[in-house]
Amino acid sequence: MPAGTAGAAMTAPCRYETDIGLLKAAIGEIKDSLAHLTELITSSAVLEEQVIQFRKRLGTLEARLHEVELEIAHNQGSSRWVERVIWGVITLALAGLLVTAKQQ
Repeated sequence: MPAGTAGAAMTAPCRYETDIGLLKAAIGEIKDSLAHLTELITSSAVLEEQVIQFRKRLGTLEARLHEVELEIAHNQGSSRWVERVIWGVITLALAGLLVTAKQQ
């Protein structure tokens, strides 16, 4: 290259300078988007762990509820027999009172 043309090329603005500026701006936006994406992925992982824990607790609560329902059903059957015995005793006591009241 002649010496005169090399100096002229150096002083002239680069014809790709605006493209480089646009690329730099796009790269900056991509970096910001990646940072937000990282935050979203982290939040998603935390939420997923919370969902897993919630499902475990829900399963435990469901099992406990089932046990309580079975226990109540069993106790209601037992309490019916107790009720019947108490009603029988009360009936016999009232019948005894009626019989003694008629005899007097």
